[in-house]
Formats: sequence, structure tokens, C-alpha cells
Amino acid sequence: MELTETKTKKEFEPGIRGWLLLPLLALVIQPISFLISLSGFLKAANPFRIPLNIYILIYDILVVLLTLHVAYFFFKKKAITPIYFIFYRVVIFIPWVYIYFLGGKYPLTSASQGNLAQPLIAHAIGLLILIPYFIFSKRVKATFTLPLEPGRGLEAFMVSIQPVFEKVEAFLNKTRKFAIPGILAFIFLNIFLAILITA
Repeated sequence: MELTETKTKKEFEPGIRGWLLLPLLALVIQPISFLISLSGFLKAANPFRIPLNIYILIYDILVVLLTLHVAYFFFKKKAITPIYFIFYRVVIFIPWVYIYFLGGKYPLTSASQGNLAQPLIAHAIGLLILIPYFIFSKRVKATFTLPLEPGRGLEAFMVSIQPVFEKVEAFLNKTRKFAIPGILAFIFLNIFLAILITA
């Protein structure tokens, strides 16, 4: 009995370890991926001749800024991190759906179209894996416990919207058994809307 209790305590010991290394890796890879993409973009001959490239560049810059902001709360182990990370994954997914289908309107090569498909698939898989993890994981709940500090610059704005995030988080916890079907429905709904809008 004592061995079981000890194992349970160790299994859910707070800290960025175990499966929490996966979202940590995603936060680290995003800026690196941006720098690699930016390098290729700047080396291309007249990259701005295709308007979609401008949209992608703006998207990438905004995503990197958001990623760094999320990473700050992640490493500080703030209590708002789980719902903010879920918000982050949703926000980076939606625009890319439309970018992908807009790609069909421009003279892109099959390789370029494939390059648009890879992030779309990665973002969709990220939604299906990471959102349920942040909803169900006991380690997440044990790790991200620190309150926001209104006096800190990066945290001041988050204090004002924290009540909204808390309501969303409470709703997700109440409907947690529908997490996977809900995410799948969300993904396919966005794809369907993107097809209609970009047709």
C-alpha cells in the first residue's frame, strides 16, 4: 500500500517533466522553425510577388510573439498557463487552415502546397494531443499553480482577462468527456468554413 502511494506521489510530482516536455518542445521549436522559414523566404527571388507569402510572414511573426508570451507563463509556472496554452493552440491553428486553402488560389508548386499541408497537419495533431493533456493531466494541475502578479508588465494585461479564461477553463473541465469529439468537430468545422470562404 505504501509503495502504491509513493509511486502515485512521484508520478504526479509537480515540475516540467514527463509529458510536459512535449508542449515545452513545441514552444521551443516554433521560433526556431520561424527563423529557418525566414531564412528561406529572404533567399527566395522576389518572394513578395505572391501575396500569400506576405500573409504567411505576418502570421509567422505574430505566432512567434505569442509563443514567446506563452513560454514566459509556462516557465514561470503560472496558474493561467493551461488555459492560455489551449487558447494558443487554437489561435495558431485557425489562420493556417485558411492559409492552406488560399494556397490553391496562387501559382504554387506541388512542393509549396505540400509545405502548407505539413503545418496544418501538425497543428491539428497538436490540438488532438495537447489540449486533452492540459485538460486531464494531474501533473499540469500540480505544476502550474502560481498566481499572476499585476505589477509585472507581461502579466498586467493577463490579470484583466483572467476571469474570462477561468470561465472557459471551468466549461472545459465540465465537458471534459467530450474533449476529443469536440476538438475533431472544431477541426472539421474550420476546414469546412475555410473551403466555403476560399472557394
